[in-house]
Amino acid sequence: MITDYSSAIEKYTPSSEERKKLSSISDKARDFIDSYCSSEGIDADAVLVGSVAKGTNLKGADLDLFIRFDRKYSRKEMETLGLDIGHKVLSNGIERYAEHPYVTGFMEGVKLDLVPCYRILPGQKKVSSVDRTPLHTEYVKTNLDRSQLSDVLLLKVFAKSIGVYGSEVTTSGFSGYICEILVIEYGSFVNVLKTFAGWKGSFKLGKNEYVGKFRDPVIIIDPVDDDRNAAAAISRENLSRMILASKLFLKGKEKDFFNLERPMGPFKRDDRGTAIRIFSVPRPDLIDDVIYPQALRMKNSICSILEREGFEPMDSEVEVSDRVRILIECRRDRPPAFVLHRGPPVDSDNVLDFIETWRHRDVLRGPYIKEDRLYIDLKGGRKSIEEAVLGDIGPLNIGKSLNRYKREIGIESPDLSAEDPLLQRFLARGLF
Repeated sequence: MITDYSSAIEKYTPSSEERKKLSSISDKARDFIDSYCSSEGIDADAVLVGSVAKGTNLKGADLDLFIRFDRKYSRKEMETLGLDIGHKVLSNGIERYAEHPYVTGFMEGVKLDLVPCYRILPGQKKVSSVDRTPLHTEYVKTNLDRSQLSDVLLLKVFAKSIGVYGSEVTTSGFSGYICEILVIEYGSFVNVLKTFAGWKGSFKLGKNEYVGKFRDPVIIIDPVDDDRNAAAAISRENLSRMILASKLFLKGKEKDFFNLERPMGPFKRDDRGTAIRIFSVPRPDLIDDVIYPQALRMKNSICSILEREGFEPMDSEVEVSDRVRILIECRRDRPPAFVLHRGPPVDSDNVLDFIETWRHRDVLRGPYIKEDRLYIDLKGGRKSIEEAVLGDIGPLNIGKSLNRYKREIGIESPDLSAEDPLLQRFLARGLF
């Protein structure tokens, strides 16, 4: 196990010049907002939040400035005023939509998000989830010792290196706030890894009376809101990756765990003897957190068709960039002559209805009993993958913003030697 982390800390810690620049930009934007609100009689103020405010940011961090409004304003008033102020700060800023709209853009080359929220006190009921963010910042600044800043940095880099950093739906991983909570709770980077390496089952942190309310793979009660699981975004797979990576690191298998620039690979481009297709539709002008869940719905809808038609989908990869692209690998290119259709258990209440439904239909065999359940052998559709998907996708819901593109679904059979990031990510998939 590495005992001297100085090179990794030096590599990813912002320089004093970068910190001064971030401080200058945030001060300039905050002073403008406070002055403007005062002159216009708007009961609001600006506060810097996020990793830069807490001193836990890596190199190249963005700035997050929240505009906190008094709760006397309606939600519509708060959003309208927030956007107006955001555009005054960032003349070339653009509006983005999450739980509510905000303005994002660049100031002196640094990305700056200007997010309206309500001003709340600890324990006070929130109106929207972003209202807690300033409280998160204050909690970390109060409870994280300055000697632990490098521990948070190391944990973030470690999580990034194994692909589990970020709470966005595209990652379903550990947010910066979760990394900070873990270091506060366990004291150091190494102690956090020791905790994960020895953990079994779902990860739980917090009082039992609050933890018991949730059923997520990772449950970390938010220190500023007992009714919130701050780790709800973390998938079971990413918890597993953190556990295994921690075991490997602590056993001295630490190579590349602090290298965020290592190339993807290696790519094994051998013919897999399977059928790989990439399905794609245009990408609506919405943020990833809105589009990605719909891309997953589209993937699941296509897989259900392929499963029903006997192509046996085995694995998949999703990409949301300029288009929504879904790679699906099937066991076969053509469906079998028959498809096994599973019926109900013989002791179920609707078993006789199932028999009556299928008794007079054109089936190859059945209904028949196998162990405790009924089955039927149905004639295969004899369709290609393309025919099956394009012919059956019509009535399915593939996502509110994607449904209008069902007639435009592109389907390609990729060349395994192609320099396609989606294909490469699929072929290079490994532990870390």
